[in-house]
Amino acid sequence: MTASQPAPLSSLSLPVADPEPELFRVTAIGSCRVVGPLRHANASTDFALNQSGVYGYCHSSAEALQQLRVLQGEQDLPEHVLPIAAPRNADNPDATTVHLPSDLYVVELSSAKVITVDGFCVQLNYLTRHFETFFEDRARSRAYWRAVREEDAAARKAVLDNAPARLPDDRYILDNLQMEMSDEASLLADIKEINASVPNALFVTHFAARKHDGVPLAAREAYLRTLRRALQAADVRYFDPSDYVEAFGQSNALKDPDGSLSHYSVMFEKFLCDNWVNRYIQPLVHLRGMQISHRRKTYAPSERQAVGV
Repeated sequence: MTASQPAPLSSLSLPVADPEPELFRVTAIGSCRVVGPLRHANASTDFALNQSGVYGYCHSSAEALQQLRVLQGEQDLPEHVLPIAAPRNADNPDATTVHLPSDLYVVELSSAKVITVDGFCVQLNYLTRHFETFFEDRARSRAYWRAVREEDAAARKAVLDNAPARLPDDRYILDNLQMEMSDEASLLADIKEINASVPNALFVTHFAARKHDGVPLAAREAYLRTLRRALQAADVRYFDPSDYVEAFGQSNALKDPDGSLSHYSVMFEKFLCDNWVNRYIQPLVHLRGMQISHRRKTYAPSERQAVGV
């Protein structure tokens, strides 16, 4: 279910505010493709980006669900998983704070790969950064991931034993990584659980990218088709940026179109922010204000007739 086109902000009549109102809070769970746009919001948008307790970026539905469980105090990450799931660094000052619940959770689902250690999801970029000297050899990296996918313990051990670069003390992680690919059933289950766990959710997909020769990225296209079916089956609100990237022009929508098909330009981030504010956030802010006004019986003049006061 996609949201219908909302009324323009100028037509909304907001309730009379309390002297010190608590702002509508929005939490982004995903990558820079959702956090980045929301950081462009300004004071006039009547919401606060709330990343308290968010321990890092994530990509798969399983990672997003794990992140949410950690935020809600339902799960803790073991110490040996932290470097590859929740590295605490200067770029993420909120990593160790307690999560303040939000009114809306913007949840990005952008990868079918679910990588785990001892049942805990880890993040691929953090993993390869942590074991940089091991994964920088492309042939070795391909051989390792092939062994992981095929669950070939002997081949994996051979790759690790023959690596010329000294592995960190936590080789245990490379010995025990597991990889699965999300299917429609697992996506549907994760989406339903996430949606049921928060007051409001907006799911955001990756975009359908094209290589320099115009050929679509086949793996991403396949994942998006599966994900869209799951989102529609779950009957949740979602946003697919693919048409907007195409309308913008991929070279304009991306920060470095020649080097990466994953990072948005500032101009496109600002466009997405305006789009999400107008279509999804501001109507919820207005609805929340109406509910508070109804409880307190403090209405803006234009609302008094509508509520019968």
